[in-house]
Amino acid sequence: TKSVKILPTSTGWLNVRGGPGTTFPQITRVNPGESYPLLEEKGGWYHIRIAEKDGWVTAQYAELISQ
Repeated sequence: TKSVKILPTSTGWLNVRGGPGTTFPQITRVNPGESYPLLEEKGGWYHIRIAEKDGWVTAQYAELISQ
């Protein structure tokens, strides 16, 4: 299975959005160094599972890792 590792950002966190784009609402934040299961990829965005919910992060500040 693949996971998504959050990379360092200028703000110290990365917004998680309700869909694959900046026009979707922010639902939570994740921190650099954390990893989350990958659900799907779409247009430069990663759909990840976070606790009891899921959301999207930009691939600009994340990388795929195989486990």
